Amino acid sequence: MTASVHAGHRARLRQRAQKETLGAFQPHEALELLLFHPIPQRDVNPLAHALIDRFGSLRGVLCASREELSGVPGVGERTVSFLGDVRDAVQRYGSLGPDDRPRLDSLPDLKAWFARTCANEEGLYLLSLNLAGHLLGVSRVCSGDWRGRIRLLQLADPAVRYRAQGVVLICARPVPGITGDDVELARRAVRLFSQMRISLVDSVVFSGGCADSMVQSGILRRRAPGGPR
Repeated sequence: MTASVHAGHRARLRQRAQKETLGAFQPHEALELLLFHPIPQRDVNPLAHALIDRFGSLRGVLCASREELSGVPGVGERTVSFLGDVRDAVQRYGSLGPDDRPRLDSLPDLKAWFARTCANEEGLYLLSLNLAGHLLGVSRVCSGDWRGRIRLLQLADPAVRYRAQGVVLICARPVPGITGDDVELARRAVRLFSQMRISLVDSVVFSGGCADSMVQSGILRRRAPGGPR
């Protein structure tokens, strides 16, 4: 594979990863995505196939010991360390219980979480929640002023990726207060997520220490994650 074809292959695989979940990938393709990080230049497709063949599955690769991985031609110390870190992260994530993830389906909880994490980063965020209102993932959909720059598909993609049952829209900006643009986006989002059987739990504007909730303001009806539309 020439350098240009190899670069194109990486780009195509990364583009797919942005549009699809890893469940749509073959095991060697998912492993290739991981190997891009410790091996930024070389064609990793043959190595991904060799590792899957050697250990039987992607799970088998991630569960392999350092010594076993080092015995595969083409696997260097950097790759061994990286795959070990991925394994540890996956095991840590798999052991998380609901209480390990913050519950963010109320305004006080949202305010406390936002103050700890994103208070100084202007932009539009989508928080994906499970049925109990616990956080599954945070997506910064747009940085800075989102008006005129946002497409609804940008909201749908992370919700699908995290398999959300509820979502919260957060707009962080210097100027406080809910604008007509905020309301229009929220109402379009309600229609979008209703079709996806996902609840828009709230849409909140954060500015400094202020939080303006569309649910508390009566603009949106309160919806629990996964609740009736």
